[in-house]
Amino acid sequence: LLDLVASTGTSYLVDPDHTVRLRTQLLTHLQSLQSCLIDPESTLLWLSWAEPARRAALVAALDLDVFPALASSTHVSELAASTGAASELLTRLLRHLAATGVIRETATDTYAATPLSRLLCDERHAAAVRYSIVLPTPMLAHLPKFLHETGYKDPQKLQQTPFQDAMETKKSPWEWARTQPDLAGVFALHMSGYHAGQTCWMDPDFYPVKERLINGCLQGEHEILVVDVGGGLGHDLEEFKRKYINDIEGRRLVLQDLKVMVRAAKALRPWIECQSHDFFKEQPLEGKCKMSVPIDVVKVYLSHQPAGARTYLLHSVLHDWRDQEVIQILQKLRLAMRAGYSKILIYEHVVPERGASWRATALDLIMMGTGSLERTEEQWNRLIKASGLQVAGTWTRDQSSESLIEVVLERPKL
Repeated sequence: LLDLVASTGTSYLVDPDHTVRLRTQLLTHLQSLQSCLIDPESTLLWLSWAEPARRAALVAALDLDVFPALASSTHVSELAASTGAASELLTRLLRHLAATGVIRETATDTYAATPLSRLLCDERHAAAVRYSIVLPTPMLAHLPKFLHETGYKDPQKLQQTPFQDAMETKKSPWEWARTQPDLAGVFALHMSGYHAGQTCWMDPDFYPVKERLINGCLQGEHEILVVDVGGGLGHDLEEFKRKYINDIEGRRLVLQDLKVMVRAAKALRPWIECQSHDFFKEQPLEGKCKMSVPIDVVKVYLSHQPAGARTYLLHSVLHDWRDQEVIQILQKLRLAMRAGYSKILIYEHVVPERGASWRATALDLIMMGTGSLERTEEQWNRLIKASGLQVAGTWTRDQSSESLIEVVLERPKL
């Protein structure tokens, strides 16, 4: 392992691009080495004691606005004076944050920033911790009991999941979320921070946007290049516009979401064309074909008229729903698509059958708490086919990141 760490580290340092592949390999070797060096008893205590305590101390420090004050080494007495917290209590919190790598201890009762604590000065990243305490943490705490009581079977209904036990409600997660506008704002901030600095589907070396979307897109004041379905605050559209500003003239970018999110998006980004829409209902930007299921695929394919958008983007939307709801969402989009022209882009985790990253597996268990899941390639293919659509291609940068699935109308078998 030491040899692997040394050789991979050398390759990473001399690689001018610091490729994601080499970085991932180096991190994997380092994690394996750490597992060998740390005894299992210490690991168990870290999981049982250190991590839960760190999360609690983190939220307290965020509430006290401690991290911005650590730009240079700062004594606890100064922090206590500026925050109003009791000096001894603050010392206990900061000791644990230093012991677990969130901040640095530079002298007795004196602390300084780390890259992580600097990141937490950004409200988008601080929101990740705040959100986790409110929802994922209590939900996951109820997961083992729920699984035991249900005979270790996947949740079958969105109204019967660990979420209901954790939040003491009979509503589904999304019905409940509509009654929590403050939490919706925290979640939206968290999602914007989660994607900041990550690989993105619209990067030139990820998915060929110009070749597969922009080229061949019709021009005109009514032509829509991208509809961001369930697009939240419009982060994807903003990034898309920034990266392809010279290529999208004369084409529309449209954000669709529920009214509360549309209002927030419009206030934050006035330039965005917003449309209030429930994606379980008929697409307001659709073609003339309105057939119910089951359908005659040949008739649907041939009858689609040029009225739909070039692209319908679903970013981290479908993993919130069980299979039957996913099929409903996709079928509504299918009816709005132009044959041979429109595409659906699904930007989600595609969990590999082997060697899955902790990001995908952790998120999968969080989604289990709400009754949904992260999906494998086979599961995605099955759902897409059941929706009367077909996969045109899948693009994956690395196993830690989301993949992009390009979906088109299923061609008729003549």
